[in-house]
Amino acid sequence: MAFFEKVKWFYYEKRRKWWYRHYKNCSLPCSYWSDKRETFEWVYYDKDRKEFEVQNELYEALGNVCMTGFTYHYKSLSYFKYREGDKEFYKVSESHGHNFNEVVKAVYDYPETFEISKEFLEEYSKQELRYLKRVQNYLRLIGLKDYQISKERDAIGKKWDVISKKRKKSILDRMKKWYYVKQENKIMEIEKFARFENSKILTYSDCLYMHIEKESVLKAMLDGSKNYRIFRYCGSRIGKKYFLLDMEENYHALIEFTEEEQIPFKNLTEDRINYKVYGDKNFKEYKEKLFKQLQEDDKFYEEKFTENTPVLYAKFKVLEKF
Repeated sequence: MAFFEKVKWFYYEKRRKWWYRHYKNCSLPCSYWSDKRETFEWVYYDKDRKEFEVQNELYEALGNVCMTGFTYHYKSLSYFKYREGDKEFYKVSESHGHNFNEVVKAVYDYPETFEISKEFLEEYSKQELRYLKRVQNYLRLIGLKDYQISKERDAIGKKWDVISKKRKKSILDRMKKWYYVKQENKIMEIEKFARFENSKILTYSDCLYMHIEKESVLKAMLDGSKNYRIFRYCGSRIGKKYFLLDMEENYHALIEFTEEEQIPFKNLTEDRINYKVYGDKNFKEYKEKLFKQLQEDDKFYEEKFTENTPVLYAKFKVLEKF
């Protein structure tokens, strides 16, 4: 380590001890907020190691104290290149994280290849699995690719790596290494913004989500044999766009409501309804089920749903299929 780096580290340690000086008697994680750094942390003092332990998350701090933690296994494109002879390549390999944020980061970096093997599904909750699937499918929808080191960055990295491995470095070597590092950082900055300045996401920024439970209903909405949706009235839907998702969080289409009509529930007639796609024997059976479903939403409304309550019969058009 260069002399100036040692000096820098020395002063950092001095500052760190000053920041947490009031926590020296805390054997359990205690909350800490720094106005200057705008940072929230959990701090305690490890008397055996004679140093402060600092974590951003409480579960990590308590996990260290209690000697426990989480493990989430998954597969994705590797961070590192593999070598066979003269060939270098990336490949999908198994990895793991020790908190859920690490897994989310893996999905963000590798939306094309991220996968959780069946043997490791029990490590995740149903809510976590739904979240990961929804995020991964959305990132794929907007065209985000797996992260890989570019050829330009890789070439520069190899140049300064050769110099780094030298036992003795000349002044010219040090200058070259400094130049290569600066060039690599510049390329990384350009590539970072190229990845995250995604224009397609702007197209979908005002879109809502609609889960369709029955596969037959979803198919009918996609092929045009069902071009309407019935809502309990709570405002106009005209102009609103919705993603159609199945119960596995897969995106199927983008629709937009173009027409609507308020109708008392009792006035819903058979000629307006394609009840067969729901698997009902007749219109009466369908209408009885729909009434019970709409009635279940009473907890969200200030009125009780009756035969005279207006429903919104809204027609839509399919803008895009995925």
